[in-house]
Amino acid sequence: MKAKYLRWLFVLALGFGLSAGPAHAQRIITITLDGLTIGGGVNFFQGDGDRNSDSDPLVYLASSYPSIFIGVDSRGTRSSLALEYHVDQILVGDRQAGYEGDSFIASLQLLLGYQLGRSFRIYGGLGPAYASRSFSSAAISRINSGDRKGAYFDAESRAFVMLPLGIEIQDTFRIGVQIALTDLLDAQASGPDTDRQFVFQYMYRFDWTK
Repeated sequence: MKAKYLRWLFVLALGFGLSAGPAHAQRIITITLDGLTIGGGVNFFQGDGDRNSDSDPLVYLASSYPSIFIGVDSRGTRSSLALEYHVDQILVGDRQAGYEGDSFIASLQLLLGYQLGRSFRIYGGLGPAYASRSFSSAAISRINSGDRKGAYFDAESRAFVMLPLGIEIQDTFRIGVQIALTDLLDAQASGPDTDRQFVFQYMYRFDWTK
């Protein structure tokens, strides 16, 4: 008799689990999109080819290039999850050596954020990135000649991983750094260091919850 009751309890428990489990799992994995953000500004590159050995802020400002992004987010009380598509431009090569070019960097970034008070939100994440490089025919000829001042040079387009970190101010301004897990973001490598982009952007968020 006890075995019979236990069997019925097991069947009821299994039935409850099958009926409630998927709904519960659905509540867990469902992500509501709360907003759309677009932004643009400038990025300052720091690496082998930044031509700013003294890290002078004015030199970085003078050598800044465009940086734009678009993304969607889901926000809780304080935490947030965002998926953003970024496009940045940097200068690569060496102007004095005659092999200067452009690199357009596209990255898809998954960002986790946390609200600090009413005005600030810190964020961090990672994502795949791809650097597409473009050189003039004269620069390519100079690159193939091997005259690169002792530094390793790679003119090919490359895929890598990007680690973005930073802070947002009132959903209006973003100050951050994008760390490339490669020393070839600027097509040059002279050591084990990673290359970095510092970004200053104006952003506008469309709040879909209102």
